[in-house]
Amino acid sequence: LILDGSEVDLDSSAVSVDSNAFTIELKDLKDTSSGMFEPESTIEVQYPVHCINPARDARFESEVIYLANTYPLSNELEVRPAVPIIEALHLRRKFRIGKEVVAIGDLGNYRIVLILENIGDMVLSNLTLMDKVPDNFEYGDYSMTPEITDEVGSDTLKWTIETLEEAEKLEISYEIHGKGKYSPSEAQLAL
Repeated sequence: LILDGSEVDLDSSAVSVDSNAFTIELKDLKDTSSGMFEPESTIEVQYPVHCINPARDARFESEVIYLANTYPLSNELEVRPAVPIIEALHLRRKFRIGKEVVAIGDLGNYRIVLILENIGDMVLSNLTLMDKVPDNFEYGDYSMTPEITDEVGSDTLKWTIETLEEAEKLEISYEIHGKGKYSPSEAQLAL
C-alpha cells in the first residue's frame, strides 16, 4: 500500500483474502503515523494476480470499491474507479527433444546428434540443452561449442540456446572416441 508516495506497513489483520475478494481495511487513520487521507491525497495498492490454466485470450476484469468514513463522522463514501482489463499471457512451451547415436569408423567412435524442435506457437527462450558423456570417452568436433562441467563418472556438456523460433529445429552434433561400448543417456532440456 502506498499513501502519498510513501509505503505504509500494514498489520496482517488489515489484509484478508476470501475466495476471489481481496480486502484491505485501514482503521482510525487519524491516530496513525501515516495520518488521515486528506484532499488531493493518493492511495495505490499493489498486489500480484495469478491465473492458473487460463483459456487462450482470457480477459479478467476486477471490481475495485473504496469505502471511506469521514472525520467528523458523516455518511460512508463509496468510490468505484475505472479498472484496467487484464489479459492473461498464455505461455505454453511445446518442444520435442531427441538424441541419435551413430557409430562411425573404428569401434568406439560415435557421432552424437541432439535434436531440439519447437512445436509450439511461441518463441522459446533461455534454454539449456545438456548431455552426459562417460569418463572413458573423449569428445570433440562440436557443431556448437558447449560449456563442460566435470562430474563423478561423467562429464556434462551444456549448450545455451537464447531463442528457438516457432517450428524451428536445432541439431547439435559432436563426436566421442573411447574404449568399450557407449551407452547413451537421455539428453535433457532445462527451461
